[in-house]
Amino acid sequence: MERKFEFIRRWLPLTAAAVSASILLGTILHIPLIQSATAGGLTAVLVLTGFFFRAHGRGEDHNSENGTKSNLD
Repeated sequence: MERKFEFIRRWLPLTAAAVSASILLGTILHIPLIQSATAGGLTAVLVLTGFFFRAHGRGEDHNSENGTKSNLD
């Protein structure tokens, strides 16, 4: 439930801002709309991927002794 609220409060607005900035920058640089929309979609995927990595890696960080543990040790 906590992940759902974090997604709505933090990551969804970040995604919207990133997509808007991408499309706005494409408009300023006179890039065709389809390419700007594609760049916006890829930006949204990048931001949402960051959310999923953070959300699913959190349990391991809280349960480990030293914070973040590496398998390379």
